[in-house]
Order: sequence, then C-alpha cells, then structure tokens
Amino acid sequence: MEHKTHYRVLRSTIVLGLASSAYKAIASPKLAQAIEVVQNNNYDFERIGAGILETLYASFDDAFTARVRDEFEFRPGAGNVMVHASREGVCALCGKGDSKDTHDNEDKTRFEFLLTNTAGGSPVWCGSTCIINFGLKVQGAATADEALRILQTDMRRALRQFEINCWRAAHPDHKMIEDHYTTWCGKGPRIRNLKHQHFAQCVLAGVAIDELARDFDEIRVAFRTASRFYAREGHLTGKKQPAWDRVKHALAQIERVERMLQGVPADVRDLDYYLQFEREQGQHNG
Repeated sequence: MEHKTHYRVLRSTIVLGLASSAYKAIASPKLAQAIEVVQNNNYDFERIGAGILETLYASFDDAFTARVRDEFEFRPGAGNVMVHASREGVCALCGKGDSKDTHDNEDKTRFEFLLTNTAGGSPVWCGSTCIINFGLKVQGAATADEALRILQTDMRRALRQFEINCWRAAHPDHKMIEDHYTTWCGKGPRIRNLKHQHFAQCVLAGVAIDELARDFDEIRVAFRTASRFYAREGHLTGKKQPAWDRVKHALAQIERVERMLQGVPADVRDLDYYLQFEREQGQHNG
C-alpha cells in the first residue's frame, strides 16, 4: 500500500484485515499498538504520528490487501441486508456515518450488507458502495455491473420486508386475519350461520341493523380480497386495511350483543333468532 493512501481505503483495509484469517500471519505487538492508536483516534490518520503510519503501511501492503479482499464475499439472501428506520447506520469499512473529527464524512447510511468471510475469519457489515469500490466479491456476479444489480435487488427485497415488519408491529392483531378467513370467506353452513347470527343478534338485543348488517356480503367480499392479499404478501395496504377493520368492527359488535344476551334461555334465543331473522329477510326482499 502506498503512502498517503486515501482515508477510506486505509481504514477499509485495516477493518477487513482485522476480521480476516490472514491477520494472524502479520500480527505483532507493534502492529497491535498502532491499530489501537488508530482506533482510539477514530481512524483520523491526520492526528496519528508518522511512526504509527509507517507501521500500518508496512503491514497492510498491497499483497496483504489483495489476500484479505479475496476472503470476503456478499451472499444474497434473507438476513444479509440490514435496514435502518432512517439514516443511522455506519459503514465499518469507509467510516460513512462515523466520521473523523472534521465531520467531513458524517452522512450515515440506511442499508448495511453482511460480508461473509470464506476463510474462517469474522463477518463484517458495510455499505454497498464499499463492496463495489473495493472490488469485493458478490456471489453470482462476474462483473461489477452484475454485482451492483444483485446488491440493488437484495436491498429492495430487504426494504420490502422491513416495511412489512413495521406494518405488522403497528398491527399486532394481523395474525387473526388468517384465523377469520375460513369463517368469513368459506362456504356452506358456517358462513350462513354467521350471517344469521349477525342479523338476528342485532334484532334480539334491540340494536338497529346498521350498515354492517345490511352490507354483510360487501364486507365478506372485501375481506376475501384483503385476506388473500395478506396471505400472499404478508401485510395489508392502505386500500385493503379498511376491509379488515370492518370485519373487526363486526366481530366486536357480535361479541357485544352476545354479552347482552347472556342469561337468556337457549330455547328463547333460538326461537327469536329464527323468527326475527326471517322477518328481517322478508323486509329486505320486499
């Protein structure tokens, strides 16, 4: 490595070197002391003495750098891209987000990529730019352009999963969607009984049949679409969320009415159930 190497290049070489399996071959008390000084000064090489820099240049030369670079590889896949809610990530290699005291490198990153060490060394998280700039391997890529496309694809995939996880955290009841799909979107006696129960319980409890009762089939159709989208995508969009909200409201209404009917003899409930339901059906059909 030549003297006066750019800050980011020298820092990246040191970080990758320390995580490599090749470091054991050059490790010495003098080098360890030099690295400690660098780390204590947050890799601000302008504040480090010439003797320390000479030790670094002598140890982390071009041959060592090439050997270290070959140890690391980015492997596309779930869990290998870290997404931050905002630009709060730090690239361990170039120092983006963890600048020198001059603060000329303080812009942080939102995405971090996991570099796997294929030679038994330690993994390293870094930004995508460093993977390209330092010619690090990307699994499945033969050129820099292919590597960039793979990194961008994995970044979009990770961002999508991050947004899904945020939506799920904000909607902890989302797991109930699949549970209620069979009840609300199935066929046969179950769905008919639910519809009868919804109508009849409102009447029995003296509750006026509101739009939820009148639009029962509309709710069912909307929820069918929303629940199928959830099963496929793992979340609901702003357009599909209202369908699930209406189902929850209907369920809450039924539960409220059931609590009001507690203590009413079963035979009375059954008789009124069907009489009132048939009467209401006649009104609707008329």
